[in-house]
Amino acid sequence: MSVNQHTFSINQSKRGGYGLVDFARIRFENDWPSIAHMHPYCEIFIVTDGAGYHVQNKIHIPVKKGSLIIANPGVLHTETFCKNTPLEYAVFGLSNLRFDFDKEPFSPPDEAGESEQNEVRVFDLGDSFWEVEKYLAAIERELKAKAPYYEDMCRSLADLIVITVTRVTGGAGKQQAAGGAVSNSALQIADYIRNHYAANITLEFLERKFYISKFYLIRAFKKYCGATPMQFLNAVRIEKAKHLLETTNLKVADVAGAVGFYNSAYFAKLFKRATGLTPTQAMDNSGRA
Repeated sequence: MSVNQHTFSINQSKRGGYGLVDFARIRFENDWPSIAHMHPYCEIFIVTDGAGYHVQNKIHIPVKKGSLIIANPGVLHTETFCKNTPLEYAVFGLSNLRFDFDKEPFSPPDEAGESEQNEVRVFDLGDSFWEVEKYLAAIERELKAKAPYYEDMCRSLADLIVITVTRVTGGAGKQQAAGGAVSNSALQIADYIRNHYAANITLEFLERKFYISKFYLIRAFKKYCGATPMQFLNAVRIEKAKHLLETTNLKVADVAGAVGFYNSAYFAKLFKRATGLTPTQAMDNSGRA
């Protein structure tokens, strides 16, 4: 398994109003533990080589080189590879962005069932793949060179990819990154949560800090971020906890405290609900235990 990731300082796109959270190039092989997870932001995946499956709600959606995967915020998902075929892809995390898909469920080849949340779609980039590949290569050059304003250049290149994605969806997906005071408040609160997830954050605290009523806060935040503030907070905490469980020697109780959970049993319950695994199982799968 190899991961090359860059996390960006949040700065909204002047064109779309969304923020580029991170960018990663990932190669998954036999050493990769497939663990279901969710993010508090939209993810756009571009499969650049190999073959595998994107998994949501126990539905395995086949993907291959040229596949485009869009996962809206707060959707439990994972990826897995085909035997002896490494799966390689690039993935963007984009805040303040979601795609409004139609209500017809998809039925992937050789699979039965429906997607309960209807929040993930897979498309074929077709001839647009080679255009997107050029943008990806340019982003990697910028991240390697780190010339002045390289993050701004990456955001501009990400804009081009989002435009291409919007074209490829053929109207099945619509951007929901609205401007104005409400979405800006939601974005500010989301950024605050990402940077202070270990703190004692409550709705009452956010209400006081951002001068917005609790009722209005919940409605506005869910509209523009795809989850309530507390759901968003827990998703960030679980994501950070998963990383610590897989990459450090901290005990489960210490990981829980490090990300803001002070009740280990409650942490374990939320972690299992979000990933399908107990914290100990996540450690086992990573080879730590």
